[in-house]
Amino acid sequence: IPKENLLGKEGEGFKLAVNILNNGRFAVPSMCTGAMSYCIRKTIDHVTTREQFGNKLEEYGNVQEKLANMIAKHYACESILYMLASKMDKGIKDFQLEAAIAKVFTSESAWDTCDEAIQ
Repeated sequence: IPKENLLGKEGEGFKLAVNILNNGRFAVPSMCTGAMSYCIRKTIDHVTTREQFGNKLEEYGNVQEKLANMIAKHYACESILYMLASKMDKGIKDFQLEAAIAKVFTSESAWDTCDEAIQ
């Protein structure tokens, strides 16, 4: 490979690829957390305006519990993102585990939250 076509230094290709992957792993948790935020806002709009059996949906305990769980998961996902962003901003290179955890946890949480919002 010609020298002008190298990305990074010779022999450090794997390290560079892992770094690019880790930076990319920040995008999935960010999108999932944003989707959760949207679903929560829409759910709050719905439960505060919709009436069922003479009461607003927000007055029912099971609705309150579902919304509280959605918000708690969103808070946890945001916290993971802030921790991950902090490591990236500080130039800490070893955050593969955190990036993987963030990707799995936020995608599962987003699925649960958006599914509950539809219900």
